Order: sequence, then structure tokens, then C-alpha cells
Amino acid sequence: MYTFRLIVSVLVAGVIWTPSPLTAQARGVTPPAPKVPLVVGLVVVGAVHEPSKGDYESIIKIDTVSAASFGYTVSGDVDGRRFTVNRKVRTEDLAHAHEWRPRYKEGDPAIYPERPE
Repeated sequence: MYTFRLIVSVLVAGVIWTPSPLTAQARGVTPPAPKVPLVVGLVVVGAVHEPSKGDYESIIKIDTVSAASFGYTVSGDVDGRRFTVNRKVRTEDLAHAHEWRPRYKEGDPAIYPERPE
């Protein structure tokens, strides 16, 4: 029994004295943002609230990744209807983009033409 208490005490002490990201933030140090690689099969799920349509989930799945572009599919159920939209983003556009179109409509082009400055 003594050995068990000793092990638990050591574990608890280790947890208490291990620096955490919150401790770093308290000292004004910002931990680096995590980086998630853009790979085929990556899925991002988001919650959306629209007063006129209610709440729903938007599911984004990466379909293709190349040096020139990446493609993804957006899907979800809105107003009781399933929608699926495909998009393609050029790597160059991603590097220089200053905005993102978060609204998707079936029938929109898979890739948007360049916008004039």
C-alpha cells in the first residue's frame, strides 16, 4: 500500500510541477500555433448558425493535393436537404489570398476566376 501511495504522490507531483501552455500564457509567452498538414482525407467539421435556416454542420473533406492546387468537397444538411459542393484552390491563390468565400451554392464554379485588383 505504501508503494502505491508513493507512486501516486510522485505522479501527482509531476503533473503539478509540469509547465503547461496556460502557465506560458500567464507569463506572456504565446505557444506556437499547431500546424495541420493539408493531406488527402483530412476532414474539418464546423458548426454553422443561420437564423433563417437554423443550425447545421458543414463538413469539408480534402480530396486532392498537388503542387499546383488542392481540391475539397463541402457537404451538409441544410433545410432538410443534403448538399455537396466541390471546390478547387490554386496554391498561388492560397499564398496571396486576403479573403475566403465561406458560402457555397450548388452550381457555382469549382474554381473562381482571378479577381481584378
